Amino acid sequence: MRAGCPPNWQDLEDDVDLWDLIEIAEDGLPTAWVPRKEVLKDLLAAADDTARRQVFCDRRDEILEDCRTALKEVTSAELAEYVDMLDEALTVAEAGHLAAAQAFAASIFDTVIRREIKPQKLNGYYGKVKEEIQARHENANMSELRWGVVFIPAVDVLEKFDAPKGDPVPEKFNRHASAHAVGKVQYTETNTVIALARSTSMVREAHEQIVEAPPPAAGGTTP
Repeated sequence: MRAGCPPNWQDLEDDVDLWDLIEIAEDGLPTAWVPRKEVLKDLLAAADDTARRQVFCDRRDEILEDCRTALKEVTSAELAEYVDMLDEALTVAEAGHLAAAQAFAASIFDTVIRREIKPQKLNGYYGKVKEEIQARHENANMSELRWGVVFIPAVDVLEKFDAPKGDPVPEKFNRHASAHAVGKVQYTETNTVIALARSTSMVREAHEQIVEAPPPAAGGTTP
């Protein structure tokens, strides 16, 4: 199980229950590749979801630093634009322009999702994405655990709300709300840090998938 975990989980003490970290990811919080071990331990010690989300606010500077460190490891040419955009979003956040950083991170998140899970058609796309991520996460063997931990938080982000029907604006980071419900309910310091960490985690994992992919077979075709 540990062999299939993200690198930032590897140095956690043996008495840490890794399934607790998986449950935190399933609740919508990024835990893979970023943040660092000490922040993960704070997340594990937090009493509830509200306290866990507060950790992202309280440890903001360290988490943004972790994002930069993770992105430096992304050398795949096809991901270069994502790295540049996330680097700019991090700079904006560090300068204190959190709403702008969240909006930028939300767009990057959406772009990376569409790269990883190609839309066959626009109608019903996000519902299909959630189904595919959940199925792959639930059916993964231990060596494939990391991908699920990276992407399962996206299911929470892709929850849709219907404002015309009276649905309240989500307080947690939400792709739909970031695009269509700009305001102080959705745009918060906590959501900004979570959005940046989540997008960084996905881009870092995309690089790893490229690196780990088997080389093309002779003749330029894959087996």
